[in-house]
Amino acid sequence: MYNTAIAPTAHCTAGDRNTCLILRGVRICLIDKVDGGLYQTGPLASTPSADTLPRMIIAIDGPAASGKGTLGRRLAEHYGYRHLDTGLVYRAVAKAVLDAGKSGDDKPAAIAAAQSFDPAQLTDPALKTDAIGNVASVASAIPEVRAALFEFQRRFAAQPPA
Repeated sequence: MYNTAIAPTAHCTAGDRNTCLILRGVRICLIDKVDGGLYQTGPLASTPSADTLPRMIIAIDGPAASGKGTLGRRLAEHYGYRHLDTGLVYRAVAKAVLDAGKSGDDKPAAIAAAQSFDPAQLTDPALKTDAIGNVASVASAIPEVRAALFEFQRRFAAQPPA
């Protein structure tokens, strides 16, 4: 995948502010945050440093176990961008709910966990378990949880690349 170019394609369905590519069933959207223009990033082997690239958010969507996380980490590493796995963010909220002794469908507990989310929790290997994934699916459907985590994601995206 390191030799794959990411460029505008006919597969883009997210609007004219996005550039999308479908790769092995995974949709990658490069979202320009400067002026709405579309940018071709070119071959990964010859990409300029992050400080010369337009500021963008790269959103990767696809089915479970399709390589989204691996691709995201590799793109972030190559371009010098910070990486955030939002699926793990919801899983961390789910784990906090269960660790507090609450049931997976406890809405107030999920909201409280989302509002007090700590990114240091993202390294816990237990986040990948099926039990945590099931509770994360329930928690992610709660609008207040989504709102709290969206604010975290906005703050994360607003910070300059590491």
